[in-house]
Amino acid sequence: MTAGSAAAMEGIGSLYENGNGVKQDYQMARQWYEKAASTGDNAAMDSLGYMYENGEGTPRDCQMARQWYEKAASAGDNVAMDSLGDIYKNGEGVAQDYHLAQQWYAKAFAVAPSDRYAQKQLGSLPK
Repeated sequence: MTAGSAAAMEGIGSLYENGNGVKQDYQMARQWYEKAASTGDNAAMDSLGYMYENGEGTPRDCQMARQWYEKAASAGDNVAMDSLGDIYKNGEGVAQDYHLAQQWYAKAFAVAPSDRYAQKQLGSLPK
């Protein structure tokens, strides 16, 4: 990997988030994810969304989580699309909206037909 590699920065963030080989440190994880996200790394954007959604290394903030997930989804990240579906399905920081949830799960499944989570959620939404 080259210096400044987004994948390397995202990987370091993951090490800190999960405490793999280093002491678990959500603040450091967030910093590394932010560096990677600034280069357009969609996995880092998704990870930032997760951290904001769950209050890891930052106060819990569903609006910020949604914004990061939307950035990652715009870059084609199906996991972020699933997370947006969950946000709308559960009404986390937004009005509950099964129609929008369905749209996000459908996008995730279209991007990644092997996304069994999206497929399951599509089948479980109220009609």
